Amino acid sequence: MNFKEFFETHPGEVEKAKGCKNIEEFKKLVEKHGISYKDEEEVKSAFNFIKGENGELSDDLLEAASGGKGSPYMELDKHNVYTNDDGNQIYKKK
Repeated sequence: MNFKEFFETHPGEVEKAKGCKNIEEFKKLVEKHGISYKDEEEVKSAFNFIKGENGELSDDLLEAASGGKGSPYMELDKHNVYTNDDGNQIYKKK
């Protein structure tokens, strides 16, 4: 797993990461989740981003963190989901 996948699939853990007091705590969390990274700068950049400090992230990480490349799933209003004659569920857009 990389940072992009982590941002997309573990929002609760991202909140925990925000609570890390230093880069060493953040690295332990990263290792716990098996996040791979290319160098120390990438870890520092992700840590600074999580903490809301200045730091540059790659375009992929920025897009993932901002919701641009989020989960392929979305929450639907059950009142707008219907089953057609073929048994397939369809969603009526508002």
